[in-house]
Amino acid sequence: MHRRFHYISFVLPLLLLTSSLPGMEQLGENKIVDIALNAPSKQRFPDAKAVILLDRWEYTISPDSIHQVEYMRAIKFQSYGGMKKYENYQISYNSHWWDLELLSAYSISSDGKINQVDSTQINYTKPRGIEGAATQYVKTKVMVVSFPALEDSSTVFIHYKFTSKGKLGYPYAFDKVIAGTEPVCKFELTVNYPQSFNIIYRALN
Repeated sequence: MHRRFHYISFVLPLLLLTSSLPGMEQLGENKIVDIALNAPSKQRFPDAKAVILLDRWEYTISPDSIHQVEYMRAIKFQSYGGMKKYENYQISYNSHWWDLELLSAYSISSDGKINQVDSTQINYTKPRGIEGAATQYVKTKVMVVSFPALEDSSTVFIHYKFTSKGKLGYPYAFDKVIAGTEPVCKFELTVNYPQSFNIIYRALN
C-alpha cells in the first residue's frame, strides 16, 4: 500500500479483502461543535450568505466495482439568506442505481447546543420535469432534510452515503467542484481503490 498526497486530494490504493466497504473516518459531535464555535467571523466573508466550514468527500471502489460515495458537510449561516438556502437540505439521487443512507444530521446553535434531526424531518420528493421520462430517470428522488431550531447564525451538519446497487462498470469517471457561491474553509477528497486499478486524477484551479 502506498499514499500519494495532493493539496486538495489524495489517492489511497487499498487491497479490499472483504465485501464490506470501509467508511469515512468519523468526527464526534464535540469536534463539529468546536469547528462551528470557531468559525471565521462574518467580517472575513462579509458578502457570503453562508460558509462551508468542512466539506469531506470519500469515494470507495471495491474490486468487484461496487461504489460507495460518502459526504460530510458543516455549513455556517451568516445571514437569513444562508439559513433559507440550507434549512431544507436536498440530496438528489437515482434509486435505480444507488441506495442512500443518512448517517447523521443536526443543527448547532450559536451557544453550541445540538438539535438532532428526527425521522419526521426527513422526507422524499421527486424533481420536477421527469414525468414521462425513461424508467431510470423516473426513479430519480430527492431526500429533503429539514433542520430544526435554526437561527441566522446556526451551523448545520450532515453526513450521508450512497452505495451502488450493482457494478457501475470500469473505467469510471467523476469530478468534484470544490467551491460554488460560498467560501470553503476546509475541503478533503479521499479515493479508496484496489491496487489493481489505475487511477488518473487532476486538480484544476
